[in-house]
Amino acid sequence: MVEPFHLGSDGLLRLAAWEKRWPGLAVGMTTRDLGNMAFRPDERVHDVTERREKLAERLGFSFAGFTFAQQVHGTGVQVVDGSQRGRGMRDAGHAIPETDGLSTGLKETVLSLFFADCVPIYFFAPNRGVIALAHAGWRGSTQNMAARMLEHFRKVWLIQPDGVWVAIGPSIGGCCYQVDAPVVDAVQRVLPDGTEEVCCPQGEGKWLLDLKALNRRLLVRAGVPPSHISVSQYCTACRTDLFYSYRKEGPKAGRMLAWIGQKEGDGR
Repeated sequence: MVEPFHLGSDGLLRLAAWEKRWPGLAVGMTTRDLGNMAFRPDERVHDVTERREKLAERLGFSFAGFTFAQQVHGTGVQVVDGSQRGRGMRDAGHAIPETDGLSTGLKETVLSLFFADCVPIYFFAPNRGVIALAHAGWRGSTQNMAARMLEHFRKVWLIQPDGVWVAIGPSIGGCCYQVDAPVVDAVQRVLPDGTEEVCCPQGEGKWLLDLKALNRRLLVRAGVPPSHISVSQYCTACRTDLFYSYRKEGPKAGRMLAWIGQKEGDGR
């Protein structure tokens, strides 16, 4: 399978096929080469902000359009309008509260979330120019964040799932993500007809869970055409030379920033 995210010499992973097909669209994720992107007690706010500003410059966006959320491993989705644009860019306390999904139809607005093993899910409705980004760890995945976002597209943007393109980004793979029975039970509840396809028993009450495969199954079940879905093969736990991994590094792990944004003048 071809890896959809291409690593550039600048240390950025870009969703090349989308950016080529839809000029003006910017989609990707930072790597650990660019440093931690989330505010942390052990780092100066100034240093993290400076990294974010450098990212904005590399992408060709104004930093004023970068918009952040206070992620809580839930399924809350927030529309980013003019009043929300730019929240959290310099102050974690000002980020959109209790939100793990963002959507917008605004140009020059960059939806931004943090990751260190959890699954970034990028959404784009090209006929309407609507973008979205979701954060899904095992809790968000088993609470069906993927379908929640598609329902948000229906209710808020009046866009059906067959008009949405989705990319599942770099995250911990089924090769490394060991879980116990309560997590598998949660998978069973959300995907009763496919648990065995995403959970591999390891013995002694342990399984390997493929979060990317789980989310792909849930997206297809919710109505996204399989041909509209791209899945990264990067495992953040296998590639700690490239990514931060909470599972491998523990609380000291930094965070990558995933983004999706649209520039003015792209024809949509």
